Amino acid sequence: MGNLKPDVFDQTDALAFVGWAIFGELFYDKLAQEYQDGNYEPDANSPLLAISLLNEIIDESYGHFDFSDYSYSDDGTEEEGLF
Repeated sequence: MGNLKPDVFDQTDALAFVGWAIFGELFYDKLAQEYQDGNYEPDANSPLLAISLLNEIIDESYGHFDFSDYSYSDDGTEEEGLF
């Protein structure tokens, strides 16, 4: 999977991150650490900081399905692909 930033920004322009539950708590912990380290650039809804956090907490070695080849036809039926 690697770094999420290129994949995310290929599909859209991220404007803001609004975290909730554990992701909100982890985000604000990371933001506080950035401020303690003297980096005052990220704000309270920084999408780049959120992506940085996700890159830290996602276990790259965990097995996962690659759904990139999976697609549906316009009528909702399965086309050739993953399955």
